[in-house]
Amino acid sequence: MEIKYIIDNIKLAKLDNYQWLYYATALVENLAVPREAIPRYHDSCDPCQWLYDHVDEITLQACPQITENIEVDMYYFNLLEQIEILRYHLHEKYLRIFRCCIPELNSTLFAFLFESGDEIDLSSINLNLELNGLKDIVDELDTKLSILESGVSAISAECIA
Repeated sequence: MEIKYIIDNIKLAKLDNYQWLYYATALVENLAVPREAIPRYHDSCDPCQWLYDHVDEITLQACPQITENIEVDMYYFNLLEQIEILRYHLHEKYLRIFRCCIPELNSTLFAFLFESGDEIDLSSINLNLELNGLKDIVDELDTKLSILESGVSAISAECIA
């Protein structure tokens, strides 16, 4: 597998994360957002999906394993699993922001599809706190994807040497 292709997908995944942050910021600031800003039932980020699908082909041994800030300490999570979990949290947080900013969709089929099971009082949500939380998730994703990118680059350098 070509290392450049892996690194390109990592960079595209980073851009996708920042795109969701941009949409959330626009929603909070009451700006118009494109159709792509509508949350999806599943993660449709092609670069992220590509990374998940090729996890066996990406040699993660060169990447340091990160275990801090993991809520479930008893289980071992490798880097791509951590990224996948963070992507889930990114989409959950974005959905909360979206539902608060566009409340008219909360009584439609859209609300049924995305119901998390938790009854949330949307009026009690502080959008600035939610947005800051989303930014923290995106920053953490950026860090982990950079570590993955560095590890893949290190593998490439070792193969060349």
